[in-house]
Amino acid sequence: MCFCKELHAQSLSRRVQFNETLTVATYKDNRHGKNNDQDNALEKQERWYDISDLIHFKNYARQTSRLVRDNASMFLGLSEEEFCMRGLEYRISRERRERSRKAIHTVLAAQHKIADPDKIAIVSKVMTSAARRIAITAGSEDYHAVYP
Repeated sequence: MCFCKELHAQSLSRRVQFNETLTVATYKDNRHGKNNDQDNALEKQERWYDISDLIHFKNYARQTSRLVRDNASMFLGLSEEEFCMRGLEYRISRERRERSRKAIHTVLAAQHKIADPDKIAIVSKVMTSAARRIAITAGSEDYHAVYP
């Protein structure tokens, strides 16, 4: 049997099951003397992003990323106070996207050739080491910016 068919058969046998006696607890914020459902719904609406907000954020990130990619020289030398690209690095950097695709492709290919999960984990660790170093550096910079 083909390895792909074996994986498909295994995935079909795995199912998510939920406990039928699940108890759902809700949180009602009563700090401001509000205790009715209408006030809680308004408060929730004010605190959480709705679908249109998320779509707007996604479109704005896409447009900003294109602008930076197409006009990179325009942004050189700007400080982070003038223009911050935090969170857009993956979209802006073709090199990062290519490394990510290559890592995914290599790990998936390794899964077809290697049965030992520990060896596959090593392949993944090697292929994602650059991303890990970048993330650690960015996290350290953020930490030191907040706690100088």
